Amino acid sequence: MAKKTPSPLHTTKTERTAPQTSGRNTTPSEADANPRPLSIQHDDPIAVSYNAYFNQGAYQRRYPSANPRVMKEIETLIGEGDASVTVLDYGCGNGRYLASILHNTEATVLGFDISLIALEQAIEKIGSAGDRATLFSRLADLEAHLSRHARPEVGLLLFGVLSHISSRRQRVAVLKWFRRHLKWGGHLVISVPNRHRRFVCKQLWQRLRGKPNRDVSITPGHRRAATCGPLHYHLYDLKELKDDLARAGFYIKSVKAESLLPEQVITRCPLLGAIDNWLSNKLPAHWGYGLWWSPRKGR
Repeated sequence: MAKKTPSPLHTTKTERTAPQTSGRNTTPSEADANPRPLSIQHDDPIAVSYNAYFNQGAYQRRYPSANPRVMKEIETLIGEGDASVTVLDYGCGNGRYLASILHNTEATVLGFDISLIALEQAIEKIGSAGDRATLFSRLADLEAHLSRHARPEVGLLLFGVLSHISSRRQRVAVLKWFRRHLKWGGHLVISVPNRHRRFVCKQLWQRLRGKPNRDVSITPGHRRAATCGPLHYHLYDLKELKDDLARAGFYIKSVKAESLLPEQVITRCPLLGAIDNWLSNKLPAHWGYGLWWSPRKGR
């Protein structure tokens, strides 16, 4: 039987444009109410850093598969919808969640990422299930697609995608963007690094130097990999992300620990993953390596 070809990959470079909310002219108050995430070019430093990270194979070695705890939640949310559920993964990387969703459910998936290398790897991961997947590297292409098709029932902002955005205003803009584009009653599955568990020594060092301790710069991948530049991480606590989600208009149903152990441990060792999942269900969310929400659009 012939192998199915994955859906088109939109890789056209985009020009940096001013934030817009629609095709018509908007007043300053309207633009502030509906801010648009920044359009990022493929030669921006964060895109270049991520291209190097994925090209080295460091991401795949560290995170070979989806977090089974998070995947179970995603599958539950997909099961609550009808047979034509659409899932949008914003910052899909090499497709480790997209591939699991396609192989374990009948959902249709949309993936968006600024790294062209990551998206090429995602196409390989998705394989023969590509007839239910469409990938985008330009926000404008994704928005055009969403304007012509049904809105997604489930949105994903996983494993710190939001924390790579340095401006709080822009982080809230991404959340508001999701609220506008999700179906009413749809869910956003979001996880962010917990400032009480992540990069603790780095935070302490910055505090001793008199610098803000909720924003750190980390070079991903192997320390000797000079081609991979630093990435920004904004570290969250429970209150801050709850406040940001509320500002974006999401109804917060629950807050959980994404995992207690680092994700690279639980995705590589099923036994430790099972133990970690059991403990994560018993212990407070603020003990988590990452914080995990599934807020809903509407009440």
